[in-house]
This record gives sequence, structure tokens and C-alpha cells, in this order.
Amino acid sequence: MRLWHILVICIIAGIWSHYGDAIMARYLPGVTGSSTGADGLTPSRKRMPIFMAYTLDGAEMSSATLLQGRPAVLVFFAGWCPHCAAEIKQLKALKRKAPGVRFIGIIYNDTEKSVKNMLTLHGNPFDILLMDKGEKASRRVRLRGIPNNFIIDRQGMLRVRIDGGITEEQRVRLQPLLTQLEKE
Repeated sequence: MRLWHILVICIIAGIWSHYGDAIMARYLPGVTGSSTGADGLTPSRKRMPIFMAYTLDGAEMSSATLLQGRPAVLVFFAGWCPHCAAEIKQLKALKRKAPGVRFIGIIYNDTEKSVKNMLTLHGNPFDILLMDKGEKASRRVRLRGIPNNFIIDRQGMLRVRIDGGITEEQRVRLQPLLTQLEKE
């Protein structure tokens, strides 16, 4: 009898983990603020979790220190990830039109050398590069894969989350938000 209960709980947990945000958005709109729209952008008004990451020199740095009252685009990525490489073009275009926004790259599950090779090949849109040693930062922000992008305002509030690489259509939709965040 207990095995049957465990099986039912596992099935329900699996369904919830896959469809939970969609169910909450449909039946409790406005409660979660985390349902992904048809455009792949997940609007939010939650405080961005504070996490620790490491500079390329090995010094530990808090995300609160990184943001320092500036809007930011925080990107978890890796040199071995083809979607991350494809996204670089969109990040560079966003950065050109929003110079007051800080672009922070967090290297996930990769080496500095691999990432530097990718950035040499495709260009570097990042103001700051950090390492996610021990995957502490990625666990804290509940990373869902890479690339994963977080648009954060001056107050440290998460405004938009993008799971997967930013497409050209998404870049066009995000540009006014970044311009607005620069002015706020």
C-alpha cells in the first residue's frame, strides 16, 4: 500500500514540476508572477536572490555588491553551449543601446579558457565575468538551464527572466524595458 502512495506522489510531483507555473497562471493569475508568456519572457516583480560568485582572480563577490544601484542583465552561460554563443549577438545589440545597464556574465559549469575562446570568437558583451564555483549561484537563482538571463532593476528586483537564449524578437521587446530601467 505504501509503495502505491509513493508512486502517486511522484507522478503528481512530476506533473507539477512540468506544468505548475502554467496551472498557477491560469487559475491564480497574478499570484506567481512567474508564468512564461508566449514570447518566452517571464515577467516578475520578485527580489533577485542574493548569491555569491567568484571573480576570475578567485575573489568571492556578492551579487548585492555587483548590482550597486544599477540595472543589470545577468547571464548564466558556458563556452560549450551553442545557444549561449548564438545569444551573444543579441546581448551586444542590447548593450549598445543601453550603456547604463551593467551586463554580468556568470560562467556555469565551464572553464575560464573555454569561455574566453568563445568570447574571442563572438565578441564580449559583458562588463564583468564571474565563475559559479560549486554551482552555488545557479542553485540560489534556481537555474533552469543555460543560457538563462535575468533583467534586474536598480532596487534589485527581478523584472524579467528569459530561460534560453535571447532571440531577435525578444531583444526588440526587451530594448524599451532596458531604456526605461536606465532612466528610473
